[in-house]
Amino acid sequence: MRVKIISELTTTVNHYQLEIGPRTYYYKEHLNESGKVIDEELMDEEGTVHTNEGLLRHIHEAVDRQISQR
Repeated sequence: MRVKIISELTTTVNHYQLEIGPRTYYYKEHLNESGKVIDEELMDEEGTVHTNEGLLRHIHEAVDRQISQR
């Protein structure tokens, strides 16, 4: 049987533990080869995945600000 690679995508996954108010959340972002976020996930301590785009954008921007200040 012949196998042919059609495409390849290499990603980097960054994992963050965040404190938002009194709660802890887990944020994961997948970056492509250029460092652009191509997927992200936010989960709370109970394992509930949060998909609110506004919330994800806010968290992404807050993480970027803190990383750039290091």
